[in-house]
Amino acid sequence: MGLIKAGMGALGGTLADQWKEFFYCDSLDKDVLMVKGQKRTSRRSSNNGEDNIITNGSGIAVADGQCMLIVEQGRVVEVCAEPGEFTYDASTEPSVFTGNFGDSLAATFQTVAKRFTYGGDTGKDQRVYYINTKELGEILYGTATPIPFRVVVSEERGYKLSVNLRCNGSFTCRICDPLLFYTNVCSNVSTQYDASEIAPRLKSELMNALQPALATLSANKVQYYEIPAHTLEISEALNEQLSNVWRKKRGIEVFSFNINSLSIPEEQQKKIMDVVNNVPSTSVAVTAISEPGAGSDNNAMTCVTVKQPDGTYLLNGQKTWVTIGHLAVYTILVAKDEDPSYENDNYSLWMIPNDIEGYTFGGLEKIGQQIVPFVDCFFDNVVLTEDMRLGKPGEGWKNLMKKLEFERCLVVAQALGQAQAVMNEAGAYCSERICFQKPIGHISAIQQHLVEMETILDNVRTRLYKVTTMLDKGQSTRLESALLKSYACQNLTKVAEHALSIYAGIGYTKEINAGRIWNDLKGYEFAGGTTEIMNYISGRQLVKKYKKQ
Repeated sequence: MGLIKAGMGALGGTLADQWKEFFYCDSLDKDVLMVKGQKRTSRRSSNNGEDNIITNGSGIAVADGQCMLIVEQGRVVEVCAEPGEFTYDASTEPSVFTGNFGDSLAATFQTVAKRFTYGGDTGKDQRVYYINTKELGEILYGTATPIPFRVVVSEERGYKLSVNLRCNGSFTCRICDPLLFYTNVCSNVSTQYDASEIAPRLKSELMNALQPALATLSANKVQYYEIPAHTLEISEALNEQLSNVWRKKRGIEVFSFNINSLSIPEEQQKKIMDVVNNVPSTSVAVTAISEPGAGSDNNAMTCVTVKQPDGTYLLNGQKTWVTIGHLAVYTILVAKDEDPSYENDNYSLWMIPNDIEGYTFGGLEKIGQQIVPFVDCFFDNVVLTEDMRLGKPGEGWKNLMKKLEFERCLVVAQALGQAQAVMNEAGAYCSERICFQKPIGHISAIQQHLVEMETILDNVRTRLYKVTTMLDKGQSTRLESALLKSYACQNLTKVAEHALSIYAGIGYTKEINAGRIWNDLKGYEFAGGTTEIMNYISGRQLVKKYKKQ
């Protein structure tokens, strides 16, 4: 009772000429988990109208995203997870076309399949079932009772707090082992098996597994408000927790897990903030690169270290645009070796204690990003020792390049957050502001602003995920991070500009956040490398990428 691959297009030919009968299944809706195959017969069929008998030589079609099972007397005798057209042959052994499931499905077949004599009598009850192997429809969830979550409020002070999380959202599943799913969940249904029949049980079990899954994030010192950014890790942890019941028994796994909202009680938020506000606002280390006369043109740097007869180095020069430099413990600085001239391209990286003698700071006044102070850093005969050097002499700029790839992603992530905030506010305003006796959201020009804003946000978010994934894998993103920075920061500024147009006159006042956010976003166009420099870097890389070998 096996299957033989048929010639492509055979099922699409004249039924009377090709097949006695054939079984097929239309595209399965995301909420349908399994259906009984539909049978069509020709005049050549000897089946005599019996639905639960498969005639030798029948055709069977399997579509993409489906797994077909042949069941005899309630037990599986054949499986096919490979799209195509097949001929049923009662005299052969099972073929077991495993498709993308590979060896795991073959192993399950050996465990649950019916043992039978090939070429023997036809079973009295033979059925063809099709199981949906694509991502299934969303199942909504909500925490009926709070979930305890351990928060590290201050690692320095050893202060931890257990908070009561409440969240809601949705998750999706996928049938990862059709044989187990049929055998242990929905065997021998008369027509079809829908997600609604098992969804309540899955939701209940998932909610029970959510607490230990979240505990893995707590162990990695993830803050409660960061949880929505870690849904992939939660999905993996849920699958691990549910493996014995879902994967090994029912052949189901969590495909995606989404959080729509998450909150903790106000009194617990206050406790956390009380601790946070009493912790000194210091950064471990900051990076000092730009100089008053050398921003994009690094060769114009004049900050220099000169080796002394006693083996120490004297550092002199000035750095600017150093983020919270005066609050840090250390400064990571790039300086020229020995010679400050333009032609010298030998640089070293140094990690300097901020309290070292000869190191002073001066403030910078900006038109935006007022919450983050920037400073000038002055170095007057600062004595450095060899152990303060990071990496090898002369390779400082090379070592800095990888850091800049990360920095550009961080700049974009910050800008994206602020642009999304102004989108949220302006979008809500479209339903609240009445003009011509209707909300302004009914005006096509306003809708066009929203369309362009949302498109930019989605494009930037997708590009950012791509580049950060590459960085996470240790891949070079010299081209991709430059393209991201160039595209994102320019266009995220446009999001705020669209918001100002939506607000009109009131948007030009301090009563609305759009103007402040526009100022902030404009600054991101310069941070981590200007748009022009990003275009220069990515342009060179693109020429190399598409050069014919």
